[in-house]
Amino acid sequence: MTDQTGAASAYGGFWIRFLAYIVDSLIVFIGCVVIAAAAALAGEIASAIGSLVLLVGPFLYFAGMQASARQATFGKALLGLKVAGAGGGRISFLRSLGRELAKLISAFALMIGFLLAAFTQRKQALHDMVASTVVVRDSPGHVLAALALALAAIAAPFVLVTFLGLGMMAAMLGPMAGAVMEAQPPARPPAAQVAKPRPSKPAPAPQAKAPAKPPAPAKPAAPAVAVAKELPKPVELPKPAPAAKAPPPPPPSVAKLASAPVPVAPPVRAAPATPFRPGPSVPGPKFNDLMTAVMYRDAAGVQELLAFGKWPDRPDGRGLTPLAVAVMLGDAASAEVLLKAGANPDRARRVALELDDAAMRALLERYRRK
Repeated sequence: MTDQTGAASAYGGFWIRFLAYIVDSLIVFIGCVVIAAAAALAGEIASAIGSLVLLVGPFLYFAGMQASARQATFGKALLGLKVAGAGGGRISFLRSLGRELAKLISAFALMIGFLLAAFTQRKQALHDMVASTVVVRDSPGHVLAALALALAAIAAPFVLVTFLGLGMMAAMLGPMAGAVMEAQPPARPPAAQVAKPRPSKPAPAPQAKAPAKPPAPAKPAAPAVAVAKELPKPVELPKPAPAAKAPPPPPPSVAKLASAPVPVAPPVRAAPATPFRPGPSVPGPKFNDLMTAVMYRDAAGVQELLAFGKWPDRPDGRGLTPLAVAVMLGDAASAEVLLKAGANPDRARRVALELDDAAMRALLERYRRK
């Protein structure tokens, strides 16, 4: 193909592009290491910004360099490559960014999208086809320098990991070595270096002195018998007279003990039992509940239960009150007793309306108006 100046250019093949990508990877790797180290030393906000830069930075590097006037990254420029449109012209930043994002599609397909550059006629990879771009080679480039940088890029991660591992080991073993040195006693110098004691000089012989005069003989000591006679005799003190002891009382005779009366405890008198006197019996109500008394039509039983405090409007399981049941049975006496006790006539009135009982309706209306 020909570029904008009319000069012929060859397409960049797979291996030359792969070598350029490794060189660019070294540059991106160094930049990421520097950014990560700076973010780790800064605060939390700077760390978050650094993580965002590490994520977006490689895309911006490739897209910006390929859309610049050079039309190539540092690795491609080192090998004389540049990225151009289908007609050989410069591409825009958005188109270059789309080309970089399309590389994800090439990578997802088991890297087959990158291998297409070795088999297509215009040496286009899958992302080149998506973005309608080509990689052309307009100069020989510096292949040996690129190979050296590629080897450095391959070895850089291993060297970095090795240094980091050694640093971590030194950080862990340093305190341990210090603790071991503190626990061990200090080493003694060898026996050869121990200072030998210096030989002492012989002391000078003492000078001879003149013989001393013999001491005078001691006087003989006085005999012990004479000394004992000269000592004064001890004075004897008068001894106190022994105290008179009282004679012990005579023991009581067995006969007196036998004839003495034995004391008898007084008998315990129990209190007389109080005879049981039953109290007055209180008669209970005739029925247990109002509903039963109403069912038996016993107005007196209803009156008795109301006197004991039964609730006149207590419904049964079906929701019927005693007054409603009295209306259903036509028991006017029980109904009037319940109404006097304050039963609600509304529910019973509906029952009277359904039964069309005029007498019950009149009775309920009379108490309803009250």
